[in-house]
Amino acid sequence: MADQIKLISRMDLLNVPDYPMPVYPRGAGHYIISPGVIHYGGERQDFVQLFWGVSGTGLLKIADSSCLLAPGALAIKFSGEFHSYHAQDSLWELRWLTFDGSSADSFMRSFGYPLFNERAGDCPSHLFEDYAKGLSDSRPYAQRALFAVLSQILALAGGVPAENETCGGRLLRKALSLINTNYREPMFNVNALAEMLGVHRATLNRAFKEGFDSNPSDYIMQLRLRHAMNLLKDSNMKISDIAADSGFPDQTYFCRLIKNAYGKSPKALRA
Repeated sequence: MADQIKLISRMDLLNVPDYPMPVYPRGAGHYIISPGVIHYGGERQDFVQLFWGVSGTGLLKIADSSCLLAPGALAIKFSGEFHSYHAQDSLWELRWLTFDGSSADSFMRSFGYPLFNERAGDCPSHLFEDYAKGLSDSRPYAQRALFAVLSQILALAGGVPAENETCGGRLLRKALSLINTNYREPMFNVNALAEMLGVHRATLNRAFKEGFDSNPSDYIMQLRLRHAMNLLKDSNMKISDIAADSGFPDQTYFCRLIKNAYGKSPKALRA
């Protein structure tokens, strides 16, 4: 199976924008790598890069250090450090992002994170997708909004040590993993999630309220709508197929949800 590599980056990689920001979003990628080939980073390495394991395991070498990047593990590369990577015995899926600017290294170090964190938790793939999509909009306001997405990812990157994780935190982590795996299934809802976790629905709602000031139903709905919007923008799939693939078997209901959320019908959003 050939490697699948999706890379999105800022148009001008030679210079940072001329408006002030703490750091500047630069690039993002989604890799699915087959074993047997060693890949090397590019020649220009003047940026900070985060690698987050999604599935499978790969060997990642940064400068003179090496680590095995498994699902839920994260590694950090600072400016000037070169890297190489290869899958171990099976397909290896990971996501990464980069940011630059004169303060990029000090900004990343200010979090106090280790260079390798095997307890970062499930990769927030939806945030990486939002980050990648935002790179194409070079307006200062859009880039500052994108910095907020970067901040969300960095907040999650520290993970929670197992011995310090609360019962609610453990429940929330397990819930997010199940949601990310099942949200596209039409029959998947809060009741199904609670049953999978073996908890009462009220307990699940309480954990989401504490963690996100939201509820699991809204979280599932937002993932479905974001997935649908990605397909509307980046694919030629029929709207009925997009609805079904996003967990909405009723196309009419799907179209109403999209219009309520984004102000336009799915067809108008594609125009």
